[in-house]
Amino acid sequence: MNTGKPNPSGLGIDLDDVMGMGYTYARQLEDGTWLAAAQMAFNGRLFFNLDYHGFECCYCYKTLADAVAAMSAFDPEKDEEPQGWFKDPMNNRIRPDGDASRETIGYPPPAEGKTK
Repeated sequence: MNTGKPNPSGLGIDLDDVMGMGYTYARQLEDGTWLAAAQMAFNGRLFFNLDYHGFECCYCYKTLADAVAAMSAFDPEKDEEPQGWFKDPMNNRIRPDGDASRETIGYPPPAEGKTK
């Protein structure tokens, strides 16, 4: 499973390259790994380990501001992955309201009494 742990696959690209890929905000870690955030249709998204081919993993946030805050707060020395996200679409993990203690794999079943 991709956890967002830094992997300096993005060595060789620079800020102009990252911004040219359409990301709105970017941060380079000390090891050269690129993180970036962008507004998607319905949420903000944080992308990890960018290179010329795309990204390794990403996390969905309620807003772009939340994604940018998580990108800024991420400390690769202490954190396995960023915090506060509600969906990891690459691994189909869900965290209601960004709460890691409530994480599930896959979409939760419909609420009782509700049908699809």
